[in-house]
Amino acid sequence: MLLFLSVCVFLGVVKLQNRKLVWRKNGIFEQAWVQRRMSLRRFETILNALNCTGHWNLTNEEFAAKNSEDAFWQIKDFVSECNRRCAFHYKMGRSFSIDEAVIPWKGRHRARCYNPKKPAKYHLKKFSLNCADTGYVYCHYHYGGKDEMRPANVSASLWPIKKLLEQCPDLHNKNHFCSTDNWYSSAHSLAYFRRKG
Repeated sequence: MLLFLSVCVFLGVVKLQNRKLVWRKNGIFEQAWVQRRMSLRRFETILNALNCTGHWNLTNEEFAAKNSEDAFWQIKDFVSECNRRCAFHYKMGRSFSIDEAVIPWKGRHRARCYNPKKPAKYHLKKFSLNCADTGYVYCHYHYGGKDEMRPANVSASLWPIKKLLEQCPDLHNKNHFCSTDNWYSSAHSLAYFRRKG
């Protein structure tokens, strides 16, 4: 598992168009240290079988009920723990950014999105609050699609900001600078940032 995790960390740091390039013989992205220790088939088998939640103890009815409540219930605790540890191990500088990222996904999933302008047209979406200087992910959550329970008085552009900042009370009233793209720019967002200091 340590080897598997080290390959995952390597793939997270070294940005490649396709992770399979690491295992391609005589390619410019070939990584002999990975190939000698683990085959691509073994890596993908572990990746497909990896779970964060012991769902095998649930009945079919309980499993279906949990799936209908929250599309990401199986990784919810894992994401919360990641956010807690990221905040614990990193002191945010003066500037942070809020943006979304896409995770390519062509399979069936309630929260799958479609955007023809993105490189991965079918994808799952993740909103994150990052250090603007280093790109370090300080806090994130997965967009639940139709499962999102956005209040009627909160705009779609303010909702991710509100969800992320409510998870980070240590950033409130510290006069940070926040960078966003145009989609998040609105009077509601500015008013919310001002209230949170």
